Amino acid sequence: MNLIQWRSETLSLAKKIIFHDPTKNYFYKGDPKKKALIPPHKSLFCVKNKGLPIGNLTSQFFANVYLNELDHFVIDTLGIERYIRYVDDFVIVHEDKNRLTSVTKSIDIFLKEILGLRIHPKKIYLQEIYKGIDFLGYFIKPSHILVRQRVVRRFKNRLYQNIDEEGFLLVSNIPMIQSYLGHFGHANTFNLKKKLAR
Repeated sequence: MNLIQWRSETLSLAKKIIFHDPTKNYFYKGDPKKKALIPPHKSLFCVKNKGLPIGNLTSQFFANVYLNELDHFVIDTLGIERYIRYVDDFVIVHEDKNRLTSVTKSIDIFLKEILGLRIHPKKIYLQEIYKGIDFLGYFIKPSHILVRQRVVRRFKNRLYQNIDEEGFLLVSNIPMIQSYLGHFGHANTFNLKKKLAR
């Protein structure tokens, strides 16, 4: 296969993936009752032609490719040194509050005009670093990292729902527990694990 054919086939495949309607021809492996608990604004069944299917690895890949332009804009054009992004969540650290306000406005304009996106108006937080940063399921402080309380509550609920009448954990839920413990492993969770073990 020559380069032209490879490029053509790759673009054709990418187009099929990007423009595929995930609300059609899909397999739902979860509990149908839990599907009804998804908030309407988070469901692709309620919000047409917006968003990406979260479970697809291609969604993460294409989000990173598309938002690469944002990274270059923030770092190269705006000159921000302390910037981190994971898919569509990002954090900027700067000592000047006015500079942060100005940068936020510039990013919002760039996203609207160049990428056809917008920053969620209720998800912009400007605060002192010592108060911590709520990011990717963690609460990050200058001296330590904690697991977000909402994540801990969700884990406890799922854990307690999957204990049988005799107090034994159902074997089918071991992967779920390992997943959460893997998440906890990136934070200071010695006391949390001790408490959960009881």
